[in-house]
Amino acid sequence: MDKEIPSPDGEHVALVFHRDCGATTDFNTQVGLRDHERDFDPEVGRVVTVAGLYKMTVTWSSNKRLVVSMPNDKVYAQLTKWNGIDIDYAPQGGAE
Repeated sequence: MDKEIPSPDGEHVALVFHRDCGATTDFNTQVGLRDHERDFDPEVGRVVTVAGLYKMTVTWSSNKRLVVSMPNDKVYAQLTKWNGIDIDYAPQGGAE
């Protein structure tokens, strides 16, 4: 797990992490959300997955709005809502 960012009210946590899915699949960068009392589970709360290793910037603009700065290409999955939280995306360049 690379980075945990709590919401302003502390009720939710955003997580930026990398995964290696095996010999035939390259690394990817993911953002997950969880309630503060739950343990991290990479399979639950995943809101975006991007091919490759990226240094994504994740910030909370309010208790219920998350902003993810990420590359525009190679997006596998991308949600705009998760359990009442709105998710906005901003373009970013450059792999790690």
